[in-house]
Amino acid sequence: MLRTASAAAYGLRYAASTSTLCRIAPRAATSSSRMNSKRFKSTLKIFPASSSAPREVPTPIIFLTASKWTSSAPAAEAFSQWIQHFSSQGYESVLLDLDPDQPLSDIKDSSKLMELFEKDAIETLRQAGSAPPFPPVMITRGPASLIAQTYVSSRPLTALQLIDPPINNAYLRKDHPELLPGELAEFDFEATFPVRVVWCQAELQRQQDKHVPWYDVHRIEHEREEEADESLDRYTYVEEKQGAESAQEWLEEEVDSLDDIIDRSELAEESPVTSSSSKSNTSLELPDWFTAGDYTLQPGSRKYPLILDEKDLAEKFIRGSGPGGQAINKLSTNVQLTHLPTGTKLTCQETRSRDRNRELARRRMSLTLEKLVRGEGGGSRIDRQIEKERKKKMNKKKKQKKRLREKEQSAPDETKADSSVSQEP
Repeated sequence: MLRTASAAAYGLRYAASTSTLCRIAPRAATSSSRMNSKRFKSTLKIFPASSSAPREVPTPIIFLTASKWTSSAPAAEAFSQWIQHFSSQGYESVLLDLDPDQPLSDIKDSSKLMELFEKDAIETLRQAGSAPPFPPVMITRGPASLIAQTYVSSRPLTALQLIDPPINNAYLRKDHPELLPGELAEFDFEATFPVRVVWCQAELQRQQDKHVPWYDVHRIEHEREEEADESLDRYTYVEEKQGAESAQEWLEEEVDSLDDIIDRSELAEESPVTSSSSKSNTSLELPDWFTAGDYTLQPGSRKYPLILDEKDLAEKFIRGSGPGGQAINKLSTNVQLTHLPTGTKLTCQETRSRDRNRELARRRMSLTLEKLVRGEGGGSRIDRQIEKERKKKMNKKKKQKKRLREKEQSAPDETKADSSVSQEP
């Protein structure tokens, strides 16, 4: 089974004892001199899993804040009880507080502002070292939820939890006009990973005091309500520790990549030979081209189990051959794709459309390289997630058919009742 190393997978270096919160220094050497010369005001800190925790969790958690923009506490303070709880349970926390170099007052477009925060988050993580092979979990609070939703509109996560987010962007402009310079279009991303919205009771009370209509809910909540086909039961908590415990329970129930949690007591009882074998089966030794490039493993994705780095791809268009008419034989619709670091080469002329063949070629390359990264024994988790998604879709279809049958069965009864009423004198 696959698992990520803790701090080593990030390439992060500790500036102090690993048992305490510490500042992370940027990576000494990068491929871009421009990035080397840039001085980030954003900070990235790490809080490692407690050495006394009974287990190790391979997936890190990013606590995202933008304290200067929102005039609130940074992650270390805003999520202190959450971080302590997750550390005691074997989780590693990455504390990311964004503060872009460019003065925010110079930006007059809200979408540009969100793009600036997104870019700053990506570059700050890269400056800290190589990214983990699996997307992290992200937890954020309040207006910073807009940054998280901008981030996931173009990049994957293992899971996302929004705490007390603005109900929508229009509400944020009304409550805090100083945060956004103008209107911001509502988010419409389609998440391929677990997402949930959580509220503390104090925020719900504040909304009630401001007479926010009960039917005004966050888009994620509305989608969950429609999928469940029942009235919305909001996720809430009173104390911060209760919120952290609820988040952990949700993550370990919904996220398959957390199946690789390692029980330290079991490892301690194993013999040295068994332990070495176990480690080789549960850890993932990443190839150099993976760590040097911008690659990300996506467990459970059947289309793109590995997000490719386009800089490492060479693409040619050649004339096709075989049956298919002029569109195949006289046009350069055959796509030849080469992965330069490994020399892996493949061609695709499945369709008459060059764009479609380019997409199919990248899917095949993603599948091929993913096998190289995870090795022969790494497919079990991906297979489990695919099976889970298949069962989820089947259950959804069954529920839809059941509701349709119930509706059809109730229709004759209603018609009969209407006719009996009409016959009364």
